[in-house]
Amino acid sequence: RELAAPFTLASPVADWFEPRLAARLHAAGVVTVAQLVERIRGYERRWWTGIDAVGEAKAARIRRFVEAMLGPIASGRALALAY
Repeated sequence: RELAAPFTLASPVADWFEPRLAARLHAAGVVTVAQLVERIRGYERRWWTGIDAVGEAKAARIRRFVEAMLGPIASGRALALAY
């Protein structure tokens, strides 16, 4: 069984999220984890607005997952070079 690539800012969201969610993120212009983190940081309170079928609860689960993998997402914090 092949192991998944490490979860980094360069990772495609399609590698880490189920296909329907990844397609919705792609439609909103979010292709990589870095773009997802930037969106969360830029629109922190309602970053999910404009992403089809993602509401507050699902957005909170997505954020918790990303933070579990990369650490806290703070609006003023520079992105670590995890490429």
